[in-house]
Amino acid sequence: MRCCRYYVAPEEFSADAFPKYCSGGGYVLSMDVVRAFDYVGQAAGYEPFKFEDVNTGMLIDIAGLKVTPKQGKGFYCWGCVLWRVSPIVCV
Repeated sequence: MRCCRYYVAPEEFSADAFPKYCSGGGYVLSMDVVRAFDYVGQAAGYEPFKFEDVNTGMLIDIAGLKVTPKQGKGFYCWGCVLWRVSPIVCV
């Protein structure tokens, strides 16, 4: 039963929690990350998730990449965890 805009039915996502992701629609990605996302997205059986930021987190997780939030003026990340090495910066 759909109760609100962000409701996720168990049929849509069965895990207990979403993968780590940057909330929002702005990302700075290197071309190798874009290629990794394309590769994962083209894989048989991959279905994009309805929330683009969570979907990006899923692509990051499946591709085996890490996220590094950019700290400073004009940058704010929600849901990100800082790792030491990363080709992805959330904006």
